[in-house]
Amino acid sequence: MRRAVFSVDCVLSAEDPSDMTTFLTIEEPLDAPDAEKKYRFSYCLTEAPLALLDGVPGPGEQDRVQRAGQEVYRLACCHPGVKHAIDAAVAGDATYPIFVSSVDPAEAFPWEALYHPGSGFLALQDRWPIARLAGRATVGEVEHRVIAPPLSVVAVIAAAERDGRPEWLAIQQVLETPPLDCALTVLVADEALRDEIAAAAPAAPAVAVTVDFVPDTVAGLVERVRAAKPHVVHFFCHGTSKYETPYLEVANLATALGGEPLYVGQADLATLAGDALIVALNACEGAQPARNAHSLASGLCRKRVPAAIGMRASIDYKDAHAFTRAFLRKAVQTVASLPEDVETELDWAQVMPEPRHAIAGREGAPPAERARATRTWTLPVLFLRRAPLHVRRLRPDVSNAVSAAHERLVGELDVLTTMRARLAAELPGDKLDLLDARIADVRAQLGEGMTTELGT
Repeated sequence: MRRAVFSVDCVLSAEDPSDMTTFLTIEEPLDAPDAEKKYRFSYCLTEAPLALLDGVPGPGEQDRVQRAGQEVYRLACCHPGVKHAIDAAVAGDATYPIFVSSVDPAEAFPWEALYHPGSGFLALQDRWPIARLAGRATVGEVEHRVIAPPLSVVAVIAAAERDGRPEWLAIQQVLETPPLDCALTVLVADEALRDEIAAAAPAAPAVAVTVDFVPDTVAGLVERVRAAKPHVVHFFCHGTSKYETPYLEVANLATALGGEPLYVGQADLATLAGDALIVALNACEGAQPARNAHSLASGLCRKRVPAAIGMRASIDYKDAHAFTRAFLRKAVQTVASLPEDVETELDWAQVMPEPRHAIAGREGAPPAERARATRTWTLPVLFLRRAPLHVRRLRPDVSNAVSAAHERLVGELDVLTTMRARLAAELPGDKLDLLDARIADVRAQLGEGMTTELGT
């Protein structure tokens, strides 16, 4: 599949560290004009038309998001290679995703609003999903995961002073008719909601539901989520990026009595995610960089989470619930569509257009029409690790031993690649060759060798 990859870098002035120059580069396709050549990329998020993405539409501003999206396209076209790639994408009939890699300060740029003069909002359409890339990857590096049934989904519904019931109903609606066996773990901060979920009949025979309270400590939350061995982790809570580092504010029973919520940062989120395939942060500012750190979603992908979704700004709760319903439905369908016992690349970018449509069309208006004036559909931002994600969905009758063996290989590969990155400049050539040979051997076992063990 062809794709476009742009990168945004910043250069700080030696005399004044606050003086920053931003540059745009195209990485793919390699045949694009001026490939890998940097062009100055100057923009201001606090001035029109980009500033039109904020606030409530005023008189004559019913096309404000379109105007901002047109400005995104105009600015992107400062680089002839970027313009060539976008125009080539919309000219063909095939899926042609667009990926952007940005340094911290440039993560706030609203690429998702990009409006092409001939094709409209690209991110609203299945053929041209827009996602961000985080971190770096060595040549040939691949992330491997196993999906041993049932699909484990963990949902943390814990936004202080907000009714969590609509979020639960959105999740429940998705799992009424799941396309594969699921195990749902729900952690809540409200007794009434806990009792309602516990008393509810199973949404479907294929879904096992467990409900509990959010633990009293961050360490307890990390342990509880990890114990579920989640494939999908979903948070509905508050979040902020206003300080030195971003974090989630996860309520528990004590919060309603005046106690502090749990402040959950990037490191704890990455730890609790374990080997999850994707983490969704349905919380304000989960995709907004803080003063001295990546956004939460971007930071997760830099800590080996394959995919993470965050919101670029505060989001209305009705839109948040619409996002949950559409995202979770599409995520489960995507996993269910993977062939069994065959390692396949999992493309999370294809999941995003459907939630955007659900948000844009929430009030009954045609999504394309409401999208011109309402920015909320642009707020969800998908970050992906640069290394592609390869997954093997096991058959229900495959023994747990295969999954355990795969997990051991994944752990060994993580240790070996980390060791190589840190020691490559210090190791003698023969030792480096041995290390590379073992890395290649483990990757081969993950990619092809497990096929024999599975009996395919």
